[in-house]
Parts: sequence; structure tokens; C-alpha cells
Amino acid sequence: MKKLLLILFLTAIVAANGFSMTSLNTLTFYTVDLENGQSDIFPIVYFVFEPIKGFSLRFEDYLALTHDTLSFGPISIMKPRFYYVQYMGNNVSLKIGNFRSKHYNTRKINLLRVGGFYDYNYGIEVGYTFGKFSLFGRYNYIDYYSEHQYGSLIAYDDKNLAFGLYLMKKGTVYDLSADGIYNFSLGPVNGKFFGAIAAYGAYPFIALPTYLVGGLFNWNRLDIGIQFAQQGSWSIDYDFGDPNKGASWVLNTYLNYNFTSKISAGVFFDQNSSGMNYGTKLNFAGLEIVISNSDYDGGMTGIQRLELSYSNYFSIDIEKAVTALIKTARKFPKISEIRESTQIGDNVTIRGVVAADTDLLGNNVTYVVDETGGYMIWGRNAAGLKAGDEVIISGYTKEYYGIVEIVVDSVDRIASGKKVPVITPKVIDIFSGKYESAFVKVTGKVIETSKYSIVIRDDTANIKIYAKKGTNVSFENVSFGDIVTVYGIVSQFQGEWEIIPRSQSDVVF
Repeated sequence: MKKLLLILFLTAIVAANGFSMTSLNTLTFYTVDLENGQSDIFPIVYFVFEPIKGFSLRFEDYLALTHDTLSFGPISIMKPRFYYVQYMGNNVSLKIGNFRSKHYNTRKINLLRVGGFYDYNYGIEVGYTFGKFSLFGRYNYIDYYSEHQYGSLIAYDDKNLAFGLYLMKKGTVYDLSADGIYNFSLGPVNGKFFGAIAAYGAYPFIALPTYLVGGLFNWNRLDIGIQFAQQGSWSIDYDFGDPNKGASWVLNTYLNYNFTSKISAGVFFDQNSSGMNYGTKLNFAGLEIVISNSDYDGGMTGIQRLELSYSNYFSIDIEKAVTALIKTARKFPKISEIRESTQIGDNVTIRGVVAADTDLLGNNVTYVVDETGGYMIWGRNAAGLKAGDEVIISGYTKEYYGIVEIVVDSVDRIASGKKVPVITPKVIDIFSGKYESAFVKVTGKVIETSKYSIVIRDDTANIKIYAKKGTNVSFENVSFGDIVTVYGIVSQFQGEWEIIPRSQSDVVF
């Protein structure tokens, strides 16, 4: 086992220079007994490292369960429950390592299963798909019994019909099963029938079969489910939390009414060889409350008649995070340097701070600036950017009514809440064009006023301050001769340079 882990680890190291996708996903189930306060948390972790599309190294673990450990000198780490290499091609699939084989057409109600494969596998599984048919072969080694197991599966999968035939040789006995599912639509009613039959023993064809039959139906807002399973030589596979587990036969039924896609209420009735269980369920966007006449949760100690449960899923795209970290650490030329060294049509990448919310100063428009200059940014990929966002923008340059803009291909948001860099030039220096699209601060005396603009003069030149529609900037309280300080974006209209404040707070007098 340790050798296998070492091989998988080395495989990952060799491929590490060209990974395409690495992610960490966690699915956590929370359960609370509302009668006595007893609670249970069951987290499941999935780690995927995919150096080449279709080829991945995977680790999966049930963190709440006990673990074996691996020792590396003075350091010990827990051994994950599943660790394997997976390849998924167009027609071929392959798993090598310690994994869970998942092939079945049941587990539709209460995750109850008869037949199929849903077991731990320490070995290899190979699959080949041709048209609607698939063939699988598998080998499993049971260390505890020193037992070699061999299995095969033939499956058919169409839009409305799927079935599988399964055979597993376990030492001197055989596990033989078949299952299937049929989807139908009859007027306003949609549904599916499913069933399975399975036998276990040295002579499975004459062993007492285990079988399951069931159906799921939907009509308007109503969901109905029913299934019956009878145990023979093959043990019914109950979910860990199923209160019916251990019963030799079971009947499960439910009726749900969906008020919305996220809110539902329903009733259930279960009968098994030991007794019955019935009650009601309320579901609010995944938060479920169950009221039952007897024990509803076979996974917790005691009797749970009033239970609350919910689940939480989150995913971390490690590859994306690492890429962003690399980009963050990368040194970029200043915007003024990029402006001086590029021509219209060139591809550019800049790093800076967003000076105005996207769409404030134009449709799909924002401005990215640093302490040396700025660029007008245009494109749908710029949607949602806010002033103070630190970003890396890639695209190509284009001239728009005399203004050089970047047409956005990609946006990486590094941080938010950053202070927007401001440049304090003399007005005459603005006319050189080097501060085009920069965020500037100028102070001067008002020499002209109108409804939508004013003109101010410092000790070098005059410049217009223009109130663009949507900024709600007003010059009503500005008078001739006032000394004002203006913050804004340097732009030009019909060859005339101007400064565009973003809001009323950008005009100080």
C-alpha cells in the first residue's frame, strides 16, 4: 500500500510543471437532534490534481471516521480513505488505487441499494464505451482476508432506459446482480421505474434472490416515491443513517408538495420487518426538519424523533488561486511605460487600481490607474468592477474618439478596497497627453461656469471640468472666482482636454 502511495505521489511530482486543474472540495452534513441537543457533523473531502486533461490524481476522505497513519521519520500523517489515479477518455476509463466503485441504477429512495457495484476497491477498474453500451472489468484485493476478487459489468444507457449486469467473484463465492431504470412521460405525469435483483453464494443462480422494485413520479407540484425491497442471499445495502438498516424487508413511501423550487413539505411512511416509521418533513432551501413517530436517524445513538439537518458544499480552485498568486507576485511595468512602448492594436497586460465603478462613466467602461498614468477599459469582461479593486487586465489597445482604450480579454481581481492612486500634475502638463485616462487632482480658480461644466485655471493653463450624466455632479453652488480642488479622470472630447469627476465628493471648494 505504501509503495502505491509513493508511486502516485511521484506521478504527481513529475506532472506538477503542467497541471491544468487542482481543486479541493468539501461536502459537510450537519444533523441536530432537537429533543436532546445531540449533534453530528460528517465532512467529506475531495482533492483533485489534474496535470493533463482527463488524467487525475484523487484523494477522498470521510474526516469524521478513524484513520490509519503513515509515518515519514518523526512525522505521521493520516492515510486518506481513498487514493487513486483516474483516466477518463472519450471511450476508455481507468482507475488504479484505493477507490469506491460506483455503478448502479438504484439508490433512488433513502440511498437504499440492491445489486450493482458500490464498494471499496483496492486494485484496478477498466471501462470501455461503444455507443450506448459500456464494458467494465475490475480487480480487487482484500488485505484482511488475503483474497483476490474479480468482477465485470456490462451496461446500457439511453435517454429513457438504462440497465446493468454485474458479476463479482469473491474467493469461492459469487456476487451476481442486474438492475435497471426506465424513464417515462405520460401527459402531465413524469416518472421513472427502477428495480434490481441480486444473489450471492457459491451457486448464485440457485440462491434465494434479493430484489427491489420502485418508482418515482412527478405531477405538477407533487413528488411521489415508493419502493419495496426483500432480502434473500444478497444483503440489502442500507445507507449508514437509514433507521431501517438490518431489516429483512422494507417498504418506503413519501409524498412531497413543492411550494417553490426551494421550499417543500411532505409526509413519509416506512414499514419493515421490525415495525413502522412515519412522519412529516419540511425543507427550506436544503434545511430540513423531520418529525417522526420513532427513530428517524440510524446513524446517531438514541432515538431521533425531531431532527434538523442541512449540508454545506464549498470548492477551492487551487490552480486558480496559485495562478493568481503568481500573477500577484509578478512585476509589471508602470502604465506610463506601457503607453510609451506600445502601439494601437498591441496586446497589453497592465496592473493597477480601478478608479471608477464599471458603467459609471460609460457603458461597459471603467478606468484602471497607477501612480504614473491610466487606461480606459472597455468590454463585458469588465462588468462588476468597483473603485478600489486591484486588478490585472489583459487585452488589446484601440483608439476610441481620440482616447486609447484596452478592449478586455481577461480580468484578474487581486484585492479590493485599495486607495485609488492620484497624480497631481500642472494643468499644462495634462495637455501633453501623458496623463490621458489617469486619476488626477488639480486646484484652480473658477473662471467660467455653466450647468454641466466649469473651467478652472491654475498658474499654468485653463481646463474644463465636466459633469457627466450619471455621476450626479452639480456645479450649482460653484461661483466665479471660487478656488476649487477637483479629483477626476483625464479625458478629451472633440480634441479638448477635460477632467471628469466621479461624484460630488470629487469637487471640493
